[in-house]
Amino acid sequence: MPDRVETDAVREIAQALYASGAPALLGGEKLGWGTFMVPGEGLVTHDETDRLPDPARPTGTIQVYDPESFMLALAQRQDGTRPSVAYADDGAKTLTAILNDDKGDAAGWRDYRVEMVQRRTPEWVAWLAYDGKYLPQEEFAEMLEERARQVVDPDAATMLEIAQTLQGTLKADWSAGHRLQSGARQLKWSETISASGGESGTLEPPASFVVRLPLFQGDGTNTTDVRIMFRFRIGPPFKLGYKIPDADFLEREAFDASVAMVREATGAPTIILGPAPHES
Repeated sequence: MPDRVETDAVREIAQALYASGAPALLGGEKLGWGTFMVPGEGLVTHDETDRLPDPARPTGTIQVYDPESFMLALAQRQDGTRPSVAYADDGAKTLTAILNDDKGDAAGWRDYRVEMVQRRTPEWVAWLAYDGKYLPQEEFAEMLEERARQVVDPDAATMLEIAQTLQGTLKADWSAGHRLQSGARQLKWSETISASGGESGTLEPPASFVVRLPLFQGDGTNTTDVRIMFRFRIGPPFKLGYKIPDADFLEREAFDASVAMVREATGAPTIILGPAPHES
């Protein structure tokens, strides 16, 4: 308790000095804070910057999700005295313009930024969620049916037919047939209906299929064709899945395309490849 009382007393002394207009060693009334020499205590700072009509300088990070918004946010805040440099970090998928960066030998605070963060679209997140995983037959069929409209090769009707075949043969026994000229593997199924008979058939899923979708939010009409490799395990139980072999590469390409859009825009900043420096 005594320490708290002493601290409050020192604070009150600094506040009184500030209110009296006593000359500050650092700061001043216009800045909203002042550092004073208090006998027996040393340097003490009183800060009232949160009471100023306007901040002494702008700070913070403005975060956007697409190149157009990045340039608009940058244009609103640039003036002729600030360096126009942005840092493109393809690992983090961020493009960061530091509005109070260092300029030549003059240091900057580096705490006022416009940052483009590339966020995956819900469609792309959904495909990535099952990448490399094997699902039960019915679950895979439902997933394929829900996303068939995104498939462009083969067409959506073919993928729906595959999904419906899978849903209609839940109790069938599956086996792998021969490999077709297309590279696809033929699957055979047979189902015993009664002691006197049953049904059988074949399914020819493609070796791979292509989905078309935007990878990052804000891409709009800038879609990417993603080739997905079809996988299955005969089991039992029979399971199906897929593999996206170039996901990281495709994301880097999409990010590079966004950076290129900024680079080619009017009033674009100079772009440095690498992570943005930390605040001073």
